[in-house]
Amino acid sequence: MKTDSIDSIIHLIESGAGGSILSETLIKQWNRPGIKLLRIVDVPLTRQVGLIYHKEKYRAQAVLKFTEILKDHIHQFNFNTV
Repeated sequence: MKTDSIDSIIHLIESGAGGSILSETLIKQWNRPGIKLLRIVDVPLTRQVGLIYHKEKYRAQAVLKFTEILKDHIHQFNFNTV
């Protein structure tokens, strides 16, 4: 099952319907007695993220510079860009 609602994820875990990999920040916010935390250590985890913007709207100079810096940083680590 896939859900983006943290409330739904927590309720599913509490009801015994499964588990989830969550950030430490979320785990600290949702510390509940019925949920067991298992730390994942020494395992490289990755996540796909993207930068999106409206291609027909004005982008300020700061946004253009941020995009340039981000792309340069990504290329340094041989990540893929679209």
